[in-house]
Amino acid sequence: MRALAIISCFLLALSMSLNAQEAGQDIVHLKNGQSYQGIIIEQKPGQYLRMLVLPDQDTTQLAYADIDRIAREVIVPSEPVQAVSQDSSSSIISPAYFTNKQWIQIHSYLGAGDYSLGGLGVTISHALNQRWLLGAGVHYISQTNERPFRNQQFVALSADVKWRFSSSSDNRLATYLVFNGGYHLPFDRTFTVEPFAEEVRVTNTWYFNPSLGFRFNVFRNMGLMFDIGYQLTLADYVSESTGESLTDRNFQNVTFRGTLIF
Repeated sequence: MRALAIISCFLLALSMSLNAQEAGQDIVHLKNGQSYQGIIIEQKPGQYLRMLVLPDQDTTQLAYADIDRIAREVIVPSEPVQAVSQDSSSSIISPAYFTNKQWIQIHSYLGAGDYSLGGLGVTISHALNQRWLLGAGVHYISQTNERPFRNQQFVALSADVKWRFSSSSDNRLATYLVFNGGYHLPFDRTFTVEPFAEEVRVTNTWYFNPSLGFRFNVFRNMGLMFDIGYQLTLADYVSESTGESLTDRNFQNVTFRGTLIF
């Protein structure tokens, strides 16, 4: 009985080997630079896969966390010496959604705290890998109330970093830690601000906005993202008449951002 089982396993492996030579083989590339070629015989997405390694006829189990990408080598019958490699690296973490390298993000803003704000913006981002997005953007922001200064408007130049720390199995839903920061360029640098009775000039208007973001893909490469964050704005005030430094001031806000990403 044991001999029969061994013979059956050998015939199954031989059959799979012959089929692989006709239909092609899987190539699994690991993050440490190693690679295995053969046939994937079992997959448990997010945990592990098992494959029959050829031509050794051995089986091995690999953790998805160690896998960099999976490629499929398809042998063209009319040209047996040529092979077409179909990279399926996106199928490990993102088989159906969010697979582009370049992204455009269109934002809308609301904020409340030391002053109320609203605005629009656009960011161009590049996917460094399957978890990190790095981008740069420009935004128009306007104060929506009259305190502590009146009708202040500015353009913000920003850097935008997103790190995806969780996602659904098909990557349609994802959660991000987001850091957005940059420099404010006021439309009017001279204005009246509480508690000064004179006109002042603002300088060094840096801002920092860490937030938590949630993305939902409506289509394969188009989604909606919502962020809630804390914004800290730093500004120095100088007397317009004397040039004397008056004070520096920090403004704190809670911000809400809705984004169309494609």
